Amino acid sequence: MLTLAKNKPILQINIDLKELILEAYHNERSELELLYVVPFVAKIIESCVKSKVFKPPNPWTMAVMGVLAELHQEPDLKLNLKFEVEVLCKHLSLDINEVVICGYLKEADRLLHFKPKLSGRRKHKQEQSLLPPTVSNEQTIVSTPSVAVAPATSGTTPTTSSTIAQPQFNFQDLNTSSLNGLVPHITVSSQAEIFQMIPQLRACVRIAVERSVQELVQPVVERSIKIALTTCEQIVKKDFALDPEENRIRLAAHHMVRNLTAGMAMITCREPLLLSISNNFKTVCLTTLKAASPQQKELMEQAATLVAADNVELACAFIQKCAVEKAVPEMDRRLATEIELRKHARNEGRRYCDPVVLTYQAERMPEQIRLKVGSVTPSQIAVYEEFARVIPGFLPTTESAQPAQQPYPLDEITQIYDKCATEIEQHIQQASLIAPNSQHVQVMEMLLEAVVLARNSREVVNALSLLQKTVDGLMEGYFPQTLDPEIGMRYQSSHLLVLKGLQDQRAYGPQWTNKQVTKIVCDRGEQKYNLDAIEVLLRAHLINLQAFDMHLAQSMDNGMNQTAGAFAMNVAKRFLIDEKQSNILNEADLYNTLQVLAMIAARSSNPSDMPGPFGVRLAHLIELVRQNQDPAFLDKAPGGPTSMMHSGISQAREFDDPAGLQEKTEYLLREWVNMYHSPAGGRDSTKAFSAFVNQMHQQGILKTDDLITRFFPNMHRTVREAVLPRPV
Repeated sequence: MLTLAKNKPILQINIDLKELILEAYHNERSELELLYVVPFVAKIIESCVKSKVFKPPNPWTMAVMGVLAELHQEPDLKLNLKFEVEVLCKHLSLDINEVVICGYLKEADRLLHFKPKLSGRRKHKQEQSLLPPTVSNEQTIVSTPSVAVAPATSGTTPTTSSTIAQPQFNFQDLNTSSLNGLVPHITVSSQAEIFQMIPQLRACVRIAVERSVQELVQPVVERSIKIALTTCEQIVKKDFALDPEENRIRLAAHHMVRNLTAGMAMITCREPLLLSISNNFKTVCLTTLKAASPQQKELMEQAATLVAADNVELACAFIQKCAVEKAVPEMDRRLATEIELRKHARNEGRRYCDPVVLTYQAERMPEQIRLKVGSVTPSQIAVYEEFARVIPGFLPTTESAQPAQQPYPLDEITQIYDKCATEIEQHIQQASLIAPNSQHVQVMEMLLEAVVLARNSREVVNALSLLQKTVDGLMEGYFPQTLDPEIGMRYQSSHLLVLKGLQDQRAYGPQWTNKQVTKIVCDRGEQKYNLDAIEVLLRAHLINLQAFDMHLAQSMDNGMNQTAGAFAMNVAKRFLIDEKQSNILNEADLYNTLQVLAMIAARSSNPSDMPGPFGVRLAHLIELVRQNQDPAFLDKAPGGPTSMMHSGISQAREFDDPAGLQEKTEYLLREWVNMYHSPAGGRDSTKAFSAFVNQMHQQGILKTDDLITRFFPNMHRTVREAVLPRPV
């Protein structure tokens, strides 16, 4: 580039650009060769614009442009190569339609005198037929100068460069969070004699592979996603223009961009990786041995070929997955507007439809290919499912469609994980200032690592593992009486951040999260009796109250398990007597537990059946419960007309109130009282009842089941506080 810009010619004896294009065009793997040759030639000719000598209409420059223009007219040429030529013409202020084409690529006589410059390649069949019969293909390859891909020494050209490589890895096999993810899969061939003579050179394989990946990953990723993202965005927007379901367009985009990005990365990086691994291996070996003999150098050349051939698929797959993991979030950002428009339409109670696209489809598109309002056809979905099943460079998989199980965009889940990680990191920094060597700080650091792992993988299994680690951390390490107040607060907050993040509707939702938390707590055996940790989980609405109550009742084993009985008594005392006003639990939430405790107390009236302070405490607790609650509550059988109300109140307590719900509840209660006392109202007035239901609808109470579930316990609590006298 600098040569031409400084008005100095590129001698044909050094490099003939037209012959280079000719060789790539007639090569058996012409599509792959042209991907490198055309951008290379374009970059060289681009510098002519800075030259006084070589800028158009210089004959040498125009001759090369004529070959590129002829290549541009090929019907099967890749679009990105056509675009490369068009950009070059624009840079040189040329009209590609006015560039003179002389048919250089079609002149068969030039192939008779063709001197290959790209080594390690097989000739096109047409070219082979035009070679003199006395010259064999093998002889032609031997006479080929080693320039582009393989090392110059004979016998060192990777044997896989001219064969179609078979995928060796599943997409989920590789961990791309760091280069250490390569280590478990690196292959060290036992056939290499150099490894038998000098075993310490085996370590050079890992260094060579990691160094090669590090050199190529950034440029390959940037180039791959640049083309794949634009292509995928345009096609997906066109196919799903009238589809109201944002998850379908998002998942289809993920499947397609993953396929295209992986394919672009594979064809871009595989050949350079072969050369890079081979060269890096030889460099590292020579550095290790320092004074290698000629025999050792020859064995290194042979080993370099084996190392490159054995590990190129691994390095290529690693770079492909890195590119995919960068492309998917970028695709989410590009489709953010489309997704938000569909969500907004759903929130307004209408069906999404782009009127501009609908008009265009109706007026200009034939009936056979016209898009219809609603979901895309099964045949179109099948195309994207095939993108998901077969990823270039990886083994076919049936699990690639698993993201469809997640009902919200991955970028929102990623944001939740990122927020948790950031805030936990802040808690760790503050806690480290107080007690840098504290075991609780180490637990928080391990929790942060689990959050990052779940964030990178986005697999349900890792999310469940994170939830398990979080609950275990609370149950085993949260004891406020023995902790520094600041450490205890930050330790609790770090764990709650994770649980509330998983409970978010954009992640896994409260139903799944509460179910898993309750199961983990109930399955912990003796370690579950940490009342302070249980209180934290109850206050955060992370425990399914009905399941927890049933488990407490069953774990007491009719009084045989005194440890469980003592814990149940502590739960009842703290939440039904000591902290009754906090309204964390009420008697309905612990119905089964209280029934079992009352039964044990009644059956064990004989002091010999229940020795020690346990029996005294239990009798005292039952008496306090009778005094603070409905005296007949413990004698009632479960069920009846109020059981469903108690169940609804229990379920409602597991979720936080939406903003403004309390104000709406008080307003509707006042309206109900006014209607009841109005002349047109009354106890049996259907008109008044209809008017009240209409007001509930206007206030949005009847919009979802969750709001209805929250409204009635709020109304119950408001009436109770207004009617019953407050305790002194």
